[in-house]
Amino acid sequence: MKVYNQDGKLRYDGIFENGNLINGKRYEYNINGLEFMTIQYDNGQYSKGEININGTIYIRGNFKENKFSEGYKKIFDNNNKLIYEGNLYDGKYHGKGKKYEKDGSWYDGEFNNNRFVRGVKKNVLIEDTESDYLWQREQWEIENLLDDKYQEYQEELLEEQMQEHIIGKQVYADLEYMENGIRIIESSKKVVDKYDIEYEHLFK
Repeated sequence: MKVYNQDGKLRYDGIFENGNLINGKRYEYNINGLEFMTIQYDNGQYSKGEININGTIYIRGNFKENKFSEGYKKIFDNNNKLIYEGNLYDGKYHGKGKKYEKDGSWYDGEFNNNRFVRGVKKNVLIEDTESDYLWQREQWEIENLLDDKYQEYQEELLEEQMQEHIIGKQVYADLEYMENGIRIIESSKKVVDKYDIEYEHLFK
């Protein structure tokens, strides 16, 4: 049975019992009349679905007990900021995806049961010469990777911070996650000057 909206657009297509869609599809449209959501029903419950807004897919996958359980999904926080886009399984990050952190870094690779297992974490702050901050997670692995050449580089940074209005340096890099550990991708390193907050606006 097919059921149409007042504007002639298809709303339901399937088998009904007691006025409820049991097997078939439901279609939703935005205020401009463009289709943005399709839900597949099996035995009276959601089984598959897709939400596509202006050509961008936000959900595409399978449902279990009327809840999204497996497939592709974009997840946003309470401020509508994207925090994850990729595959999920049973409500957890699983498979290929990107996870965005509040500090501006992000994971790009493969997840297993919410744990990042393979790929690259990008734009990670690995050193701050003003506060002597060093990336804490797996810190011992990072320290083992800092060779003599990089130690000399650190000393040069400390000397340069004495320049007028420059109060420190920050070093950002990408980290590669592998089966046998984590390594700094040397070619990704970038150094950022830190200025006294009173003068910071002059250098932005």
